[in-house]
Amino acid sequence: VTQKQEELENIEIGAQNEIEKQAIFLYEQDPNKGKTFLTEYGKKNCAYVLQAWDDLRKLLVFKYNDGLDNVPVEGKKVGYPKEWLEKVGYEKGPISYTK
Repeated sequence: VTQKQEELENIEIGAQNEIEKQAIFLYEQDPNKGKTFLTEYGKKNCAYVLQAWDDLRKLLVFKYNDGLDNVPVEGKKVGYPKEWLEKVGYEKGPISYTK
């Protein structure tokens, strides 16, 4: 998740100067052109970012489905550190399924 966040932020930061230059140029020609440009950029950018997060969501759901690591090879057991299992009282797995 952090990797995707940094990737998206770097794209935004990298494009910022060019977007501002273009918006100023258009605004100086006609304020409505500048406003329209920024509105359209905002819409497209929002759609791109939402799609990127949705793609990551789908990947993570597939990758970790059934408590396994399914990428790049399906069915790899993930497991948990022994210390953690002991701390949460799960070192022997589920003992009973009743409440």
